Amino acid sequence: MKERSRSTWNVMCFLIFGACLITGITGCTVNPTGSGSGSTGGGTTTTYPNSTGNWEMTAVATKGTVPFNSLGGFINEQATASAHPTTGTFMVQSSGCYSNIANIPMQGVVQGLRLHLVSFPLENQTLDISGAKNDTSTQFTGSYTVTGGCADGATGTVTGTQYTALTGTYTGTFTGAQTISLVVTQFTLGTGDGIFLVSGSARLGGFSCFTTATLASQNGAVSGNTVVLNLVTNDKENIVMTGTFDVAASKISFTSAQVTGGSCAGNLGAVTLSK
Repeated sequence: MKERSRSTWNVMCFLIFGACLITGITGCTVNPTGSGSGSTGGGTTTTYPNSTGNWEMTAVATKGTVPFNSLGGFINEQATASAHPTTGTFMVQSSGCYSNIANIPMQGVVQGLRLHLVSFPLENQTLDISGAKNDTSTQFTGSYTVTGGCADGATGTVTGTQYTALTGTYTGTFTGAQTISLVVTQFTLGTGDGIFLVSGSARLGGFSCFTTATLASQNGAVSGNTVVLNLVTNDKENIVMTGTFDVAASKISFTSAQVTGGSCAGNLGAVTLSK
């Protein structure tokens, strides 16, 4: 999937530098252990895994303007009834009618395999997403419609993929032969900005200025398949890394790694880290 647009990157970078992080969207709580459910039609109930997690959605327009290309963020399904109240917030990749919108808060319901989410009006635009997930709650396909505003009448298809939490130890080698061993933990719930906070630490080899770094939770963010990290080294320099990761969270492909400040300042280039 594509990396996010510059405007989205700017928002994420703004967030991880601690300016506007929100610890959670109003009404979002940790889901009880449970699953979606639905009748099979024969008087029995089939249960499905919960949909809560980090999702990346790609969109293809079928009518009208192209409101956005992809959405990344969280779905929080609350297993409190046969029809599960569900909320979510998604960051937007758009060069069209949603280009000035940082994120889209949505609410709706999951019932059985059916998912339906409706946004709050943003610049007079209301986004409606309806679809069906698979029985492992890791994929869904459906459609979207936009009512009102710049994208009024726009329709299209949408495909969603749930990404495994970015948690574990990842190692790799920069183009200059320096090494990194990165230990990260992704928070369980997303924030009201459509991101998941990430914390951790790193061991660094081959650098003359530092040997270790820490990642405070306000300096790490995941949204869909996109990740931005701002590590602070033991020499008080910053290593800012941006990139994407695969659906199993087994590999992170950083397209940019930059040391800012100090005598080791410079571009480290692209690097791939693997579990």
